[in-house]
Amino acid sequence: MIAWAAHTRRRSAWEIASRVLLAAAIAALVYLLARIVLAACNGTLAAGEQSSPWWAIGLAGLAYLSSHMLRILRLALLVGAWRVGMRTLGSFHLMTAAVSLVAPLKLGEVYRIVELGNIVGGHVRAAVIVWWERTFDAAAILLLIVVVLFGSGSTKPTTYGVALLALAFILVTAIVVTIAPENLRRLSVFIIRRYDSPDTVPFLRGIDLVRRSIEEAPRIVHAKIATLSTLTALIWGAEAICFAIVFPELRGTLDMVLSALLSFLSAVTTGETLLSVLGADRSLDVDLLSYFSATQVPLAFIGFLAALHYAPRRLRL
Repeated sequence: MIAWAAHTRRRSAWEIASRVLLAAAIAALVYLLARIVLAACNGTLAAGEQSSPWWAIGLAGLAYLSSHMLRILRLALLVGAWRVGMRTLGSFHLMTAAVSLVAPLKLGEVYRIVELGNIVGGHVRAAVIVWWERTFDAAAILLLIVVVLFGSGSTKPTTYGVALLALAFILVTAIVVTIAPENLRRLSVFIIRRYDSPDTVPFLRGIDLVRRSIEEAPRIVHAKIATLSTLTALIWGAEAICFAIVFPELRGTLDMVLSALLSFLSAVTTGETLLSVLGADRSLDVDLLSYFSATQVPLAFIGFLAALHYAPRRLRL
C-alpha cells in the first residue's frame, strides 16, 4: 500500500512536470514567432527574400517540408504507427522539430525524447527510437562527406566537427549494441556477489532495464533497414535540394552543394539556431537569410500549429 502510494506520487509529479515542459515548449514557439514577425517588420527577412525569386523560396520550402514528411514516415516505421497514429506522430514531430529551432546545442533532442516517451509508453524506448533516427542521419552525413571528398578532394575545415561527431556516434552505437549487454550482465552479477544491501536493488533494476533496452534496439529496426535507409537518403536528398535552389552559385555542382550543407550542419552543432540568428547583432549573408526564410521560418509556424493540435491529444494520454 505504501509502495503504491509512493508510485502514485511519483507519477503525479512526473505528469505535472511533463505538462509544464509542454507548456514551456509552446511558450518558446510563441516567442520564436514573435521574433520572426519582428524581423519581418524591420526588414531583416525581407533582405533575404530579395536575393532569391519568390518561386525559388517557395520551391525550397516545399523540398524542406517534404524532408520532414519523410522524417515522419521514418519515425512511424520505428515506433509502429499502429501503436500511436499518424496524426499524433506527425504533429509531435513537427512541434519538436520547431522547438529545436529555439534550443541550442541540439537540446531539442532531449525534449524530443521526453515528449516521445509520453507517447510510446516509456522514455527508455523513446531514447532508443531517437537514437536510431540520429544513427541513420549520422550514417548519411558520413556518406555525404565521402561524396564531397571524392568530388573535390577536400572538405572545408568547418565540416571537420560534424564529421567527427557523426563518426563518433556510429562507433558508440556499434560498441553499445555489441558489447554493452554482456558487460552489463557481468556488472549485475558482480554487484549481487559483492553487495547484499537492499539499496542495490533499484540500481540492479536500472541496469537490467538498460540492458533489456539495448537488446531490444536491434529488434526495432529488424527487417526495416532497407526502408529506413531509403527514407534517410530521400530526406538528405531533399535537404541538399534546398541548398541547390536557394544558393544559385552552387547549382550544378553536387560537391559544392553538399559542402555547403555540411557547413550549415557544423554551425548547428556549435549552437547556431534560428532564434540565435534572428537575435544576432551582425549582418547576415542574404543567401543564408533566403535559406532561413524558405525553410526554418515556415517550419516555426507549422510547428506551432502542430503543437496546438498535439497538446490536447497529449493531455488525454
